[in-house]
Amino acid sequence: MTVPRPQLKYQNVEEKMRKLVASLPEGSRLPSERELAAEFGINFLTARRGVMRLVEDGIVWRKVGSGTFVSAKNSGQTSTAAKSTATVRLGMLIPKNSDAYAHRLMQAVVGAASQQNIEISSCWINDYGPSALRQAEFIKKQGCIATMLPWFEPSRSYEVLELAKSASLPVSHPQILYGFDDNNSSIRRSRIVLQSACAYLRYDNTDTLAFLGPDEPENTFLQQRLGAFSLHCASNNIPHIVGLVKEGSVTMNRLAEQWVAHRGNLSILAYDDDYALRFMTAMHRQGLVAPDDFRIIGFNNTESSRLSDPLLTTIAQNFDHIAHQLVDNALNLARGKPVRFGEMEDMPLIIRESCRGRALLAANPDIKFPGLVCCTEDGIPTGNAGALVS
Repeated sequence: MTVPRPQLKYQNVEEKMRKLVASLPEGSRLPSERELAAEFGINFLTARRGVMRLVEDGIVWRKVGSGTFVSAKNSGQTSTAAKSTATVRLGMLIPKNSDAYAHRLMQAVVGAASQQNIEISSCWINDYGPSALRQAEFIKKQGCIATMLPWFEPSRSYEVLELAKSASLPVSHPQILYGFDDNNSSIRRSRIVLQSACAYLRYDNTDTLAFLGPDEPENTFLQQRLGAFSLHCASNNIPHIVGLVKEGSVTMNRLAEQWVAHRGNLSILAYDDDYALRFMTAMHRQGLVAPDDFRIIGFNNTESSRLSDPLLTTIAQNFDHIAHQLVDNALNLARGKPVRFGEMEDMPLIIRESCRGRALLAANPDIKFPGLVCCTEDGIPTGNAGALVS
């Protein structure tokens, strides 16, 4: 009897990327080789070998310095295997200004759908009004029973809610998971995570906590985090400040100049990694560096957070969990069933160099942070994991 040969590592990359490409529209940016290497636990040269098989077949193309993209001839196509076995089809709307975080989430959505034998039809949108409505109608005519909008600019939250009301088929989007309902377990868990991040920063004997984020009044995710931060600090008599800045370096540099007065006694919780890294750059111009002069935590564990100097401590998103909920809720909406929020798992706090966390946790091994699992760079828990909180 012939024993089947085990699949090589680069072949695992190739297989997964072929499935992803089959579900994405023309021009979609694929994960970088370093992102793939981190995901599969391999070196980037092995990841590159898997990607190059797709390049050789002409289904993706590479641009030095920019990345790898889906070729034109694959636009709107799906794999033969998917067409022959899929029993359900869902749509996916992709904003043309999607960032790296969005692409990681969309990749997870494709994986979650594939596990349930669901075919994905995706297309670009230019806005959340006429363009999105036209594409939703197009997706419906392709046989999709619902569509998903995995990512959108948080400042456009209210436009997305209107899109969901007006579209010709149900729309599953993150605000269903992280909406305004206080009974939503995902909302409660997000608050717990933020409060635990504040508690983690406070263990460094910091006098003042700060929240740093975008100046976007329409951003519902910002409203939730800022509200939880302010309530936590006020309830515990913690001195705190808030900095909301516009895009670009001008307002960030101005904020850094103001916060220099807190040198040595300031710990910052940033809205995401991008704002954290921009602030670190602005403080460096003032001659200040983390963690000696300030401490800072980001959100999302982006590739940039792993390349910064110093390396950024950050809270990682569970993309697989979010993706499965988006897919499940799309199915529930299409079938007239209640939307399910599910129980959020503890989120990894990746401890790097922008905080003095490793020494503090080593000296206090019994400290627990509900909603967070403190991890080293390689993902190994430190032992300081919080108990589940419902």
